[in-house]
Parts: sequence; structure tokens; C-alpha cells
Amino acid sequence: MGGKPFWSEHVPGGVCFLHDCCSVQRKLEHCGLCGDFPCMTFLQARDPEMSDEQFKASVEARQEALRRRSKVGTEQWLEEVGGEQ
Repeated sequence: MGGKPFWSEHVPGGVCFLHDCCSVQRKLEHCGLCGDFPCMTFLQARDPEMSDEQFKASVEARQEALRRRSKVGTEQWLEEVGGEQ
């Protein structure tokens, strides 16, 4: 998506701030490879329609997925998650 998911029209610059930080500024494949992971930008990225419980579960799931992806590599991780993405 090049950092422009459907909701990007609602953010300054029209680009996902996580994508901009990770891929554009730091030149990383994903946030899990960053030495600052999980940073405040990542931890505060929230869908405003989520409840507090949903948000907490989302952050935990995203962290777990990115840690696993960092450990096994993207190709293996994609095989593991199959059609979940």
C-alpha cells in the first residue's frame, strides 16, 4: 500500500505515520527490526473506534507478530500466518 491505507486521508500528509517512520525514515522492512521497538509511536497507534480492551489486545498481538517475524524472517512468518493477513 506504500503507506497509504484507506484511512490515510485522515492523517497529516496522507501517509501512515508508522510506515513513514519505519520504511521511509529508518529504511526498515517492519517495526520489529527497529532498535526502539516498541516505541511510543507504535504503542499509541490506535483505531479510535476500538474500546480500551480491544486496543490493548491489538497492541499485544501486533507486538507478538512483529517479534515472531523478526525471529523467523518475513517469508517464514508469512507461511505461518497463512491467510490471516
